[in-house]
Formats: sequence, C-alpha cells, structure tokens
Amino acid sequence: MVATFLTLSLLYYSTTAQILEKSRSVWVEQGLVRGKIYNIDGRHIQIFRGIPFAEPPVGSLRFAKPVKKARWNQELSAVEYGPPCMQFMDFHRYDKFSADNMRRQSEDCLYLNVFSPYDHEDESKIFPIIVWIHGGSFLAGSADTGIDMEAVARNIIFKGITFVTINYRLGPLGFINMQVGEKMEGNFGIWDQVMALQWIHANIKQFGGDPSKVTLMGESAGGASCSLLALSPIAEGLAQRAIIMSGSSVAGWAIHRHGTPSWSVENLVKYLRCEKSISGEYLSEMIGDEFTAEEISKKKCNYQTELVPCLTDDQTLEEQMSCFRKSLNFSSAIFRKQVMDGTLDASSLTLPIQLGVSKMVVDGELVPESGAELVRKHARIPIMTGVARKEWAHKKREY
Repeated sequence: MVATFLTLSLLYYSTTAQILEKSRSVWVEQGLVRGKIYNIDGRHIQIFRGIPFAEPPVGSLRFAKPVKKARWNQELSAVEYGPPCMQFMDFHRYDKFSADNMRRQSEDCLYLNVFSPYDHEDESKIFPIIVWIHGGSFLAGSADTGIDMEAVARNIIFKGITFVTINYRLGPLGFINMQVGEKMEGNFGIWDQVMALQWIHANIKQFGGDPSKVTLMGESAGGASCSLLALSPIAEGLAQRAIIMSGSSVAGWAIHRHGTPSWSVENLVKYLRCEKSISGEYLSEMIGDEFTAEEISKKKCNYQTELVPCLTDDQTLEEQMSCFRKSLNFSSAIFRKQVMDGTLDASSLTLPIQLGVSKMVVDGELVPESGAELVRKHARIPIMTGVARKEWAHKKREY
C-alpha cells in the first residue's frame, strides 16, 4: 500500500499570483459560512476551508460514529484549513503544502474544504463534484496533504468541477474495533467519510456543486475508501462514480478477514497493561543508531510514562471503552511519533508495526462483507482504477 500525492495536482505547479478579490458568505444547514474568492490568471474560484461537518469526536464521542454538526449562531470564518486528524505515521513532515498545518493535528478534526468555480454574474450555476479522500494507510494524511491551490485550480476547477477534500479519523481513533455480542463495531473513520458525503449532498449547491453528480476520488487508503463507499449500502445515492487509485477494498490490507483484528480493544488493552511487550531489539533495528536496545529496555512499559490507571482486571467491554474515552493520551509515545517539536521519539512505528496497519472490519452494516463478495453483490456505479507513475512523490521537498 502506498501514500501517493493527488495525481492531478502534480500535472502543473505554478507560482502565478493568487489575487484575493473579496469574501463570499453562503448559508448551510448549520448557519452562515464565509469563504474567499480568488482571481487566478483572470479566472475566479471560491474557496471555503475548514468547514466542520460533524461534532468534535472527543469525550463521549470518542470511538463512536460521528454526530452531525449542530447549528452555530454567528458567521463561521472558513478561510483556514482545519486541524489534521491525529497522525500515527510520520508520512507528511516534509509535505510541501501541509507540513506547517500538521503541527496543529487534533482529535477535533472533522472538517472539509470546498474549491469551486465562481461566476459573479450567475451564482446559481452548479458543477459536477469530485470528493477527494486522502491516503496514508489509514494512519496518516489530511484534507490538505499535497493540495496546491493553483494546481487544483488549473487542473480541476478551471475544467468546471467543484472539488471537495475531507478529513477522517485515523489509527486507533478511527479504526479501533470491538466485538459487541454477535456484531463487530468499528470503521469510525469510514463513518466520518459517510457523514462528510451526507453534508455535501445536503449543502454543496450553495457552493456551486451538483449533488447528483458526485465522483469519489482517492489513492491508497483513500482508494480503498472510495471502493468501499461505492459498494456500501449505507452510502448508496451519495456518489455516482468513483476514481480508485493505488488501492481497493479487495486489497488484503484494506478489510480485515481472519482472526482478531489488529486494532481491537483486546490487543490495545494487552499493550496498555503490558501483557504484551514491544521488543527493544526490534525497535533498535527499526530506528538505527538513535537508541540502543539497552536504552530502549530502560524505558517504562511499552514507552508509557505511566500506566492507564482505569484499566483493571476483569473489566467489561463497556468499562474498558469508558476508560479509553476518558484517559487515553494519544500524544503518548506508545501511539505515535512526536516529531513536531523537533525531537525524535523512538516509538515512531511501535503500534502500527507491532499490531499491523489500520483496517476496516466487516460490521454487517457499513461493510457488510469483505473482498470479492462485496463487489459481486453490491457493485452499482462505474469506476476508473489504476496506479500512479510517481508513487510517494509528495514526500519530496521540491518537485
């Protein structure tokens, strides 16, 4: 699996001046939103960044399906990208367009961005829509990763297309899973994508988009997401076609098939309670000369500065999840690498490597089946699929 760059954006990168002409406000279900209108090469585009489409998935909403965003009373300024979701792999430290914003990553991250043609003489025009779903192994990435506004304008907006990019929860926050009776629950990051599509369906006309002409487009984990959404009965009617790049829901890494899923509550509890340890020698090999196996072994259990006090013996699943919602610190070294403050943390790949990458799980609802059966029984919209010529190009500082 790969984390590639938005292929269309790579076709042309320019230093053409972006001229801010004015602001524009539109009404959505939740209230008034203010964006900006730019003049690029004499043509106008409207851009709305950082629009929340769901309530912040924190507190009682951690490890749960997203909740529709409530109304706001004052005009919302949508001129800056929202925070990226918490990252669990260091893919984007040097991303040319999103590296600075990566320092703001947060659990409050369910935001989307709209780029659309603008005609001041006829604001009622509507255009077909591309919804971009980023890749990153379901562990990293964001709605602004690799998004060069000028390239998007030239290759998408100027072609008469409304372009929407979305965030979704990653790693354990988006893909933890649990067995509840006969049912598997999880896929919260994919449920985020569904809620974003529902928001788009309800509101995109206000921005010049045609909700009856939605094309999903994504790469790697984003490609697998598009593939799943094109098949899931839950997402029926929210998209009419899909462009699937470098990934698919039938890929072995996309949907869990056998045994206990990697990001299960059961596995996380074992690590958090040190019933299963991370190998010091293994980590030493992974990180080279920065730390020795002996130095790693002197760290506390699995790189935790303190154990999670609310995890005890003989807890029910409900009690464990209550503990997770209240007490898990996702800036802890056991979960992800701390790179934004300039330090190197030895645990950059601990859980993703030891437990395996995040995967969707068959839940009988959003993901009714896995693999070929999903395609055979639920295929309903036309797709394009393929791979990129320059995989990983977005990791270069200069193109």
